[in-house]
Amino acid sequence: TAGDYLFVHAGIDPIKSLSKQSKKDILWSRAEKFFDKGFKFEKIIVHGHTPETEVVNFPYRINIDTGCFFSGKLSCVCLNLNSKKREFIYS
Repeated sequence: TAGDYLFVHAGIDPIKSLSKQSKKDILWSRAEKFFDKGFKFEKIIVHGHTPETEVVNFPYRINIDTGCFFSGKLSCVCLNLNSKKREFIYS
C-alpha cells in the first residue's frame, strides 16, 4: 500500500475487508463486482492480470494491463499521493 492505493496482481474480493484479503484473492481474483464501474473500496486498487485495450481509470480501480504480450503496448500509472493526480504512460 501507498497512501490511498493498494497494489495487487489481479484484484481483490470485494466482499472482504482489506485485512481479510488472502494471497489467492490478490493474485487471482476476478470477481464480477470488482469490475463494476461503481465499485467502491477502502483503498484505490491498482492491478493488472486482466488485459484491456486501454487503461481502466475508475475512481476506486485502475487496471494498467494493456496486454503487452499480444498488443506490444506497455502501460503504467504515475501517482501523486498528495494531489491524487494520475498520469498514464504508454509505450
